[in-house]
Amino acid sequence: MLQPGILRGVAFVGQGAVEEAIARIREGVTNWTQLGRTIFLPYGLAFLAEGLARHGDRAAALAALREGLETACATGEHGWDVELHRLTGTVLLAENKLDEGQASLQQAIRAEPWADTGTSTGRLMIAVLGGLADVERDLIRTRTAEGRSRAQKRGQRMGRKPKLTEAQQAEARKRRRKVQRSPNSRAATVWERVRFPGSQPDLDFVKLIPTFHQFCNFFL
Repeated sequence: MLQPGILRGVAFVGQGAVEEAIARIREGVTNWTQLGRTIFLPYGLAFLAEGLARHGDRAAALAALREGLETACATGEHGWDVELHRLTGTVLLAENKLDEGQASLQQAIRAEPWADTGTSTGRLMIAVLGGLADVERDLIRTRTAEGRSRAQKRGQRMGRKPKLTEAQQAEARKRRRKVQRSPNSRAATVWERVRFPGSQPDLDFVKLIPTFHQFCNFFL
């Protein structure tokens, strides 16, 4: 079972509370090692490194990642090696250490033999996964189009709901036709002739629109 403080810190990392996450994970790692336990320690150190990297302390993040890899080598617990190498590569790339970063990312790939594109099996698996992704994307596109078509047949309107009711829209169109003959009227004058009872004109917005015709087309 993993140390509870580490688990709480991992949860804080997911919530974006980086400083709290770092404090909790550090406390959990310290308590865990003081008890002489190393199981799942690389897991906790990986999340500690992620929190430190988000906080901008890349040097401390790299130190935590090195400790995680050393612990994995010492204990034989390699289940988290892929993530440790991936995070190491990401942090090194952020430090502009391109060669070292790419080497770490390559190690992350090699840690999972099935994803190693240097072998025929790895290339086959990547090709299969890419094909599945293409199929899933086509299915999503097809299902979305079918759902949109069914909704339109039911008379459902796509997009945002109009701000005005159908009666208000009809009234606005009627009043617009009355004032279209004088498109150069002042915005305040036009609004006074067409606004609904109880409404207040937003003159700052209306003045941005040269004519009331454009104003109505924008909303309707």
